[in-house]
Amino acid sequence: MEAGMKESPYAQLVPSGIVYTSDSYRMTTSCKMDLHKFPFDTQRCTITLISYIYTIEELRLFSSYNASTVTENSRKMFQSQGEWDLVNVDITRVNLTIGRFVWDQVVYTFIIRRRPLLYVVIFVVPVFYFLVLDLMSFFISGSGGEKLSFKVTVLLAISVLLLILHDMLPSTDQNMPLIGIYCLGIFTSVALSLLETILVSFIMRTTTQRGQRAVTSAVTSDTPADTRISQQGVDVLTVAQVCEADHLSSVCLLRQILQELRLQRGHTPSEDTHLPEARRVCVRV
Repeated sequence: MEAGMKESPYAQLVPSGIVYTSDSYRMTTSCKMDLHKFPFDTQRCTITLISYIYTIEELRLFSSYNASTVTENSRKMFQSQGEWDLVNVDITRVNLTIGRFVWDQVVYTFIIRRRPLLYVVIFVVPVFYFLVLDLMSFFISGSGGEKLSFKVTVLLAISVLLLILHDMLPSTDQNMPLIGIYCLGIFTSVALSLLETILVSFIMRTTTQRGQRAVTSAVTSDTPADTRISQQGVDVLTVAQVCEADHLSSVCLLRQILQELRLQRGHTPSEDTHLPEARRVCVRV
């Protein structure tokens, strides 16, 4: 605490014999802040006035005004750049005892409350919106990779906000603020959602590759040679055998289209003996 005093050259004498004199003091002090509830925190700062030269038998300290008057006067002169509000000023008189000496002291306790609206608008609400966007990303199709890139973008945006929070809060506080726990929880949920998207994409890709290998194996090895038809260098199974082997509706539909093309090119219905069975199989699938 820094203090500067300017002695007054004037004194006031009243008829009762009391002499009044006044000195001007300018003090700069600091107090330890508890940021556990940031930005909804309330701080208590104290200023203690004591004379170490004169004991309580030689000097008694009192406040000229009560707590309510001091509070009203302090609110008129309180300057905090719009971030803090002065709630109350408490005045207490306590004694300091060291050995057989006792000193009188007056303690002023200033209770100030932070204005949280700015921090809510620029920090708390955007982080919550990112969480909502991450939840809505489950409705995005994951086949083209847009879902994965969107989640990575949201995760990077939350990381930037965490860096801004680190600049706001002092790093000497031992307890983690509630807003830090809030951001850490959302960051963890988004990270887990990203890992879940990667896992689901891997499982879908693996399943698709296994299905393609199964279709290729059924076409090349499980079909007799006399049931294959050469079409531009590719062996194509008849409709009934492919449907019975794979039970895939899309394959059945393609085989039906091939049979219709064959009929239009001059094949008679008697030559395609498997067509009714193929259509029946596809409808059942």
